[in-house]
Amino acid sequence: MSAPLAPLAMALFVTTLSLAAHADAPTDPDLQQRINALEERLAVLEAQPAPADAPLTHAARVVIPPDESVDDAIGLAGPVDVYGTVLGNAIAMGADVRVHDGGRVIGDAIAFGGQVEIDRGGEVVGDRVAIGDTSAGLGEAVKHSAAAWVADAARRLSLMLSFSGVGVLVVAFWPQQVSQVSRLLITRPGWYGLGGMILLAALATAGVVLTLSVVGLPISLMLAVLIGVAWLIGFVATCKALGDRFGFGDTGGWAAFLLGAAVLSVVSFIPWVGPALLALLSLPAVGAALISRLGNRTDPDTF
Repeated sequence: MSAPLAPLAMALFVTTLSLAAHADAPTDPDLQQRINALEERLAVLEAQPAPADAPLTHAARVVIPPDESVDDAIGLAGPVDVYGTVLGNAIAMGADVRVHDGGRVIGDAIAFGGQVEIDRGGEVVGDRVAIGDTSAGLGEAVKHSAAAWVADAARRLSLMLSFSGVGVLVVAFWPQQVSQVSRLLITRPGWYGLGGMILLAALATAGVVLTLSVVGLPISLMLAVLIGVAWLIGFVATCKALGDRFGFGDTGGWAAFLLGAAVLSVVSFIPWVGPALLALLSLPAVGAALISRLGNRTDPDTF
């Protein structure tokens, strides 16, 4: 091949390869749309002037003035106000990203714990993302807290009514036993609290040991029932003792019990303190009931 024809042949070869490549290329409309978007974004970036001073801005509050551009604008615990141009991303931590009239964000506008607001005349070429919007989160949190409080109050009220009904039956069927345990609790609450702690620890340990053997399993169940009955009689007696302190002792055992149960139910609504106080009162209640043999022993000075 002569030298003058060599460039012409090379050009023809390159043109043929190009046509073949275009013929085999996929015609995916989504791919073509993405290519067009990238080309538009590249054109916008090429048309923007280079950033003036700081390529990356960190501050509690970031303001991009008009006719100025930065690579990225990041606000730490503060909002980002864009009046000029952000070539990269505008990010706010715990605040809002606001693109004012004439402001442009070529990248993404992202707000962690805030909103992305775009005024008329503002533009965000990339994505707009608001993660954990505080305004919506606060309302949802308030609604959730209110619903949780109502549900908890309804549960406690149901438990109080159930316990009150059972307590009235205990006072009606075992009035002498309840009165005996109530008197013991009034006279020596600390002593019976210590006794209750010791007896509960001993019975719980014995129950665990007996559960490990098939022969001791029935005895373990009997101990569990005994502790449950002792707690019921002891706590009913605790409510009655509290009602007696308010001067309801002469009106009947059930009236004093109901008053004490109502007072303890109100106390149970106090966060942390209420449940802790009820658990603390359970120790002398169980101790007095067990040491007095469920209220049948009149002189329980010793174990």
